[in-house]
Amino acid sequence: MEGNPEFMAEGARETESGQGSFAAARAGMDQAREKVQEQAKSMFTSGKGRASETLTRVAQALRDTGRQLREQNYGSVAQYADKAAESVEQVSGYIQERNVEELIERAEDMTRKQPVLFLAGAFLTGLLLGRLIKGTPVR
Repeated sequence: MEGNPEFMAEGARETESGQGSFAAARAGMDQAREKVQEQAKSMFTSGKGRASETLTRVAQALRDTGRQLREQNYGSVAQYADKAAESVEQVSGYIQERNVEELIERAEDMTRKQPVLFLAGAFLTGLLLGRLIKGTPVR
């Protein structure tokens, strides 16, 4: 078998065929990955707009809360609400000004550098957005 030219030729054809199948599978996977990336980018872009709008509403609610607290003579507490509103507005502005790639890159950097902080922030953001979407008050 070792010296059999027919056996060696058939083995070479199988190897070439296997390599061609592998290349075709890889090309198909690359196309699928690109399609998924484009769909994810589209979803992130629309989600980015919704997130920014939601944060703007949260900032306005915090400002309203600060105003109500001042009316009830809780000025020192109202300052915290105002500072929180400013911070939320800054985040909203940051999201609006950046493209999706920049936001993803920044999130990846933050995840690598401070994974616990990132997870805690993601959890709290999810809770807040869930409450806002459901329309139930935060206790």
